[in-house]
Amino acid sequence: MSDVTYNFRLEKTIRDRAFAVIRSQGMTPSQALRMFLTQTAETNQIPLSLNYERKFSASTLEAINELQNNDGKTYENLEDFLQAKANEQQGVSKNSSF
Repeated sequence: MSDVTYNFRLEKTIRDRAFAVIRSQGMTPSQALRMFLTQTAETNQIPLSLNYERKFSASTLEAINELQNNDGKTYENLEDFLQAKANEQQGVSKNSSF
């Protein structure tokens, strides 16, 4: 069996994030890619689910729940939202002590 080298391009941020996950599992990127390609060749399928649900952050899930329970704030337009946020920031600044 002869080895080959294959180069491909991807965004640096994707590479860095993915490689960190791979290394946290105790593998090198080469090992992980070799495993992926071996499994693809052996099964004639892509060895991962292409149907997944996006994982939302805790604050996003909280906001979704608030809106579903009619407890969330709604605004008529972007300007109203921005004004409310500016007012909140002013309130925080006035109440903050250094």
